[in-house]
Amino acid sequence: VHPLVRKAESAFIEAARVLAQHVLKEGGPTPISRLTWLSQRVLSRPFTADEQVILIASLINLTKEYEAAPEEATKLITTGATQPADGILAPELAAWTLIANQVLNLDEALNK
Repeated sequence: VHPLVRKAESAFIEAARVLAQHVLKEGGPTPISRLTWLSQRVLSRPFTADEQVILIASLINLTKEYEAAPEEATKLITTGATQPADGILAPELAAWTLIANQVLNLDEALNK
């Protein structure tokens, strides 16, 4: 399990997964359009260029990690009481779940 997951409660992971599902379904076809959708929903502002670079790098690394260990991706996305949406590959959803979790845990999101 990814270190970020070990520290998070399952309800927070489940909330991040549901948000990630919305990002993937409603955020457009590209990582940038998806990050824009996510930032507007959670922070009510676009990510800065520096923030985008950090998040894209995280997304690339997480996607590679979960593609290499799809069983870990499945464990992550089945955390919580609800089932993941059909039609989304587990590694992609797992990577976006942790991106959503990172954004939801920003001080700006918590104190908005």
